[in-house]
Amino acid sequence: MYKRQVERPYKTSLVHQSYIEPQSITVAPGVRGQPMTIWASSQGMFAVRSDVSQALDLAERQIRVESVPIGGAFGGKFGLVEPLAAAAAYAARRPVRLVYTREDDLLAGNPAPQSIIRLKLGAKRDGTLVAMEGKVIFDTGAYAGSTVFLGGILLGSSYRCPNFDIRCYEVLTNKVSVGAYRAPGAPQACFALESAVDELCQGLAIDPVAFRLKNGLKEGDLTLDHRHWPRIGLLECLQKAQEHPLWANRLQQKEAPTELEGWKIGIGLSAGGWPGGTEPTAAACRLETDGSL
Repeated sequence: MYKRQVERPYKTSLVHQSYIEPQSITVAPGVRGQPMTIWASSQGMFAVRSDVSQALDLAERQIRVESVPIGGAFGGKFGLVEPLAAAAAYAARRPVRLVYTREDDLLAGNPAPQSIIRLKLGAKRDGTLVAMEGKVIFDTGAYAGSTVFLGGILLGSSYRCPNFDIRCYEVLTNKVSVGAYRAPGAPQACFALESAVDELCQGLAIDPVAFRLKNGLKEGDLTLDHRHWPRIGLLECLQKAQEHPLWANRLQQKEAPTELEGWKIGIGLSAGGWPGGTEPTAAACRLETDGSL
């Protein structure tokens, strides 16, 4: 049985990535057997090549993607304009440039989804997390395929807990389609989970860092989708934060600067992450007899 529980909904808003340079692309069709060349304001060059290859039924070797400065992306520049511009260049057999206005970008981009996460946590008196129940709802706009499942996985893959019930739902609405801002599904899940953990610690009168150190996952532990975490450094980061004077002295009275007169100052902490680098990889190298690589 748990001694303390927290149960409440957490809400986040639809957020556009607000990069400085809007979506833009230039495509030159291939002539005389040369590959199509694409200069794209995109954060995923290989994804551009793959998307255009599928859209035009061309072999990937027939497509060359040139990397250019993208003027910011933050998760918002993936596979939106590239197939369209490439198809126009392919059909017209002439170079095509497409540059969104700011209004275009807001109407036809892929902002982070609005979300409601209903979360319930239960813990023993000593701070051992024993139960988590979550209902994750993402407003996915006019098209299905949001990152709600990633939000659900991240909810259940930060802390050790023997009992989970996490359910994820997409809701289709008459709005722009959605994507990611600062990691798909992660900010929404992190905000809800870390807010609930802080409230749980407050109710148990337990130091928030000590709770996270007690329950945090480490290398080799299972994620919610039954994968093993590689070395993630969660506990090491928490230990460093715990030793820092800013955290150690957080309860001392702090004077607000003149421009913030009347405000109160506090020190908070939360944990967050993203499962980057967990997919299989491969590499090949050649070592010559003279020792050169």
